[in-house]
Amino acid sequence: MFKKHKKMFIIAGIVVLVAALGVFLGIKKNSAQKVDTEIQTARVTRGSISRVLEGSGTLEAIDQYEVTALVSGDVLADFFEEGDMVNKGDVMYKIDDSAIEKNISRAQNSLASSRMNYNESVKSASDLRVLSTATGVVTEVYVKNGDNIQSGGRVCEVINNDNMTLNITFLQQQAGAISVGQAATVELTGEDTTLYGTVKSISSGTLTNNLGASVVTVEISVPNPGGITEATTATAIVGGVACANVGNFEFANSVTVVTKGSGTIRGLNIKKGDRISNGQLIMTLENDTVSNGVQKSALSLSDAELTLENYYDDLDQYNLTAPISGKVVQKTVKAGDKISSNMGSTSMAVIADLSAFKFNMSVDELDITGVEVGQRVTVTADAITDKTFEGVVNNVSIIGTSSNGVTTYPVEILIKNVEGTELIPGMNVTATIVLEEKDNVLLLPVIAVERGNRVTMVDSEDSKEIKTGINDGTMVEIISGLSEGDEVVIKEFQSSNLMDQMRKMGQNRGMMGGGMSGGGAPSGGMSENRMPSGGAPSGGMSGGGMSGGR
Repeated sequence: MFKKHKKMFIIAGIVVLVAALGVFLGIKKNSAQKVDTEIQTARVTRGSISRVLEGSGTLEAIDQYEVTALVSGDVLADFFEEGDMVNKGDVMYKIDDSAIEKNISRAQNSLASSRMNYNESVKSASDLRVLSTATGVVTEVYVKNGDNIQSGGRVCEVINNDNMTLNITFLQQQAGAISVGQAATVELTGEDTTLYGTVKSISSGTLTNNLGASVVTVEISVPNPGGITEATTATAIVGGVACANVGNFEFANSVTVVTKGSGTIRGLNIKKGDRISNGQLIMTLENDTVSNGVQKSALSLSDAELTLENYYDDLDQYNLTAPISGKVVQKTVKAGDKISSNMGSTSMAVIADLSAFKFNMSVDELDITGVEVGQRVTVTADAITDKTFEGVVNNVSIIGTSSNGVTTYPVEILIKNVEGTELIPGMNVTATIVLEEKDNVLLLPVIAVERGNRVTMVDSEDSKEIKTGINDGTMVEIISGLSEGDEVVIKEFQSSNLMDQMRKMGQNRGMMGGGMSGGGAPSGGMSENRMPSGGAPSGGMSGGGMSGGR
């Protein structure tokens, strides 16, 4: 592919140079004998010039994805045909997932069991913290730090003496006038002290007192002013009804704090006579078996969760969806087929995004610094004649490949507007990258510039130095030193053998070596093509120099 372009490029370059020389030098077919004595001249003109790179490559879709199956099973359904357009996320295949559903059910059961074990172990760990179950005063402590205690072991006694409960009886026939919540007047026996309380409860049954009368037991809550104990007795009147007997007091709340777990007592911080609150930490129990059990059950729970999550992830693999939007260019599996993942993933179909095309061309290390992302590219296809396509440099790689002492770098070309064109993936194409272009600049034929960027003016034996810019292999930009219309002598062409001079020029420019980039075109299909963008300007070289007898 590249050799073909390379030969055509050399021939085209020679033809262009011959044509240019014919125009600018004013060479006549019947004047060959005068070449030895004639002096050729060139005139500075104004026009456009560009420097380009040319290379070849093979078209690819802008994006292409292979739909693969990572699971085994029967293909129950497919929802597309080769050539169809699909959107990202569309379901393409349905694979039998009955086996994975069973695994999910087992994993769910395992997770539920692991969660129960974890909750139980956490509860056992919480039981190692011994809390008070009442608010009141500690009347007895049964343990000390360092003791080993079993579940249900007694820790301390706590009583609430802020309130007392008076248990007292009323005659049955009078008790009907008493109700819960009624106010009660309480007189302490043997003291001139009156207290006020509230009826807490009334018994549903009756008792017989020592006088043989039927009585009902009533509980009255009485605030303790500080001197009431369980040995104190009192009488009461409720709603104008007096009690039948003297009643006895008891603490409103008296509890024995016991352990729910077992272990070694640490951090016991109460003593007899201390006042504590309900829920207050009394001590902790040290039990390595329980603590380790929490960690093990937590790990088991995490494993069960991950197992179930993995099965759900696997379930997604049984419904294959389109990873990108595009055209199905290949379909290798259909409904009814059986696939196996024993040997790895199974290719099912290929989707290509044909909204744009790309290809890579290799650029010589001498030219790569002139290539930039965004540069305009003209593309032609071998299979499509008389048509050009617009592209752009999409990426310039900094990773080169060296061969025979020459390094080349891949440059990615992007062609966007391909809809409705005849372009298809796999076509061989040629790209021309415009490295640099200028309009309305001073131009002079390359052969008129002597070594060291010097020129010899007509009617002068001395040469002068000029400053040049870009050149396309035929013309060179004049930045300073000359003006439009200036005429200079072309010393390189004072030979009678024009073709010898052209070969010499071609060798100097690298044309006969396969390219015009200075170092030859690298393998991979790239050459620098320096052709004039606007052609040779009319009157750019003086023909009078050949007929003036100079």
